[in-house]
Amino acid sequence: MLLNMNYVITAVTIPMFICIRAKPEFPPSRVSLKVPETPNFFAGVRKALTDCNFVVLMLVFMFNNGTFVALGSTIADIYGSPKLNGGPFTPSQISNIGTTSTITGVVASFIYGVLLKKTHKNLLFERIVTIGSFLGFSIATYAFLIGNKPFIWAMSSCNSMNQIPSIPISLNFASEITFPQEAAVINGFLLMSGRLAGFITAILTSIIS
Repeated sequence: MLLNMNYVITAVTIPMFICIRAKPEFPPSRVSLKVPETPNFFAGVRKALTDCNFVVLMLVFMFNNGTFVALGSTIADIYGSPKLNGGPFTPSQISNIGTTSTITGVVASFIYGVLLKKTHKNLLFERIVTIGSFLGFSIATYAFLIGNKPFIWAMSSCNSMNQIPSIPISLNFASEITFPQEAAVINGFLLMSGRLAGFITAILTSIIS
């Protein structure tokens, strides 16, 4: 399985390295050559945390991204648990679940990206993926309880259609509501908070399971 994945990754990345350009077609302007001021990370974060809209978005992102990171870290323990009704998934089945979930999540991210570019309705799409994640995990819990493997597989793919797109949607939304603060600082802190939530959730999941 890993060997086949390596073949696919190699086949995709090698043409990218061959076709990439060493320099732009037109030289940059003198304004763009000016070295930008280095943003103060802690000052930007402190200012962002005084915005209640950003704080709410951060908490929502921690729920969404944290759960996704924790699930990816403990997927073998959850799906391969002997306590699972209907029996545990095999390593091959777990790998296939991860693959299909990733593909559906990437496709959903592309669709959301196109819609965001046309509509600029960040809040609407943030609500959709958040509510979708909550409903998806609620239904997935029921699927695990009854031990229906096709149902579990389907819900895993459906959940990724909400959780993976929540990353670019939340980052774009955070940049909008905290403007004119430096987007790199805000997005970096947001991603860091999501990883922290994922780390904590993964530890709690391992202890419970």
